[in-house]
Amino acid sequence: MAAGAARDEGLVMGIVRLIVLCVLLVTGSLAMAQHHAPDGTTAPKHQHWHSKPVAVAALRLLEEGGNVVFFRHGKTDMLATDGTGPDRDDCRTQRNLSRMGREASREMGDAWRLLGLVATDVWSSPMCRCMDTAMLAFGHATPVADLAPDPAAADGMAAAGRALLRVAAGEVQPGTNRIVVAHIFNALGALDTIPEEGEALILRPAPDGKPVIAGRLTATQWGDLVRDLLVFHLDLASPYGREGDEVGMHHPHHSPDASEQGR
Repeated sequence: MAAGAARDEGLVMGIVRLIVLCVLLVTGSLAMAQHHAPDGTTAPKHQHWHSKPVAVAALRLLEEGGNVVFFRHGKTDMLATDGTGPDRDDCRTQRNLSRMGREASREMGDAWRLLGLVATDVWSSPMCRCMDTAMLAFGHATPVADLAPDPAAADGMAAAGRALLRVAAGEVQPGTNRIVVAHIFNALGALDTIPEEGEALILRPAPDGKPVIAGRLTATQWGDLVRDLLVFHLDLASPYGREGDEVGMHHPHHSPDASEQGR
């Protein structure tokens, strides 16, 4: 009886999955048909965007270049911790990327290239979770020892912030972007914000010379941009994303508790 019930349940679930797949295929076909109508007309493009306006605006900034792009390392195993005085050359003493973090880093790098974005220098904290994020996404990275924070130091957060500001200093040529992969403490110390794991902060200089956050992209937003621009062929120059949500607005966050030290 139990085996028969299991078979029936499996059959039902298989049918449900098939129906869902068919609906998705039909929906996608209709969207494409609406976008490329037989009479040559096109529907309003903003109706087809999956990406949020802030993500579209952030991509425009990356295409323009002249940015420092700070990435917090990809998702990690939050049940793991860094050992006491972790050896930066020995990943076994550190909290490392989870399987999801590794896959998301690869996908972000694939999206970066598919979208035609240009990265010049790629700098990284020497901690394995940062170097792995940079290598999986961009294929190369230069370690910068000062980007690794020291939670035990009285000014550890401030020092990490100063290190980010040093790496971010200097002009970045139009059409190119400088990549920095590091930790939560770097963003807190320099920018007073907490990015998610895998999130990108697009930094541009303010009149006083310090960088400001001009845009943000979470790890999950890259796929939508690829789909919108390369599958549905939407126009990045369209007005969508120029109104509505503000790009680069400050998101207040709490200070990290002890469990977040050294991330």
